[in-house]
Amino acid sequence: MKNYNRSEITKKAWEMYRIRISNFSTCMKCAWGIAKSEKRQLELRAEALIKINEANNPKKTKSVFSIEENILIGKAVAEAFQMKAYFR
Repeated sequence: MKNYNRSEITKKAWEMYRIRISNFSTCMKCAWGIAKSEKRQLELRAEALIKINEANNPKKTKSVFSIEENILIGKAVAEAFQMKAYFR
């Protein structure tokens, strides 16, 4: 199951609707598209961080985390960097 912040998506759609971009259903479709693309970008960043971590591991030791756990850790790090950039 994919997790999205539906409240934030609706708020984005409502903001677009208030500035008269289009009707509300079109604004909702746009807001969902934005949320899905942001989530995909976070997943790509997480995968890139995992590859960088594996490349920079000089001892080539086996990770104590599974691949799924590494992906979750990478996503958390990518989200943290995104939040840090948002608050600058």
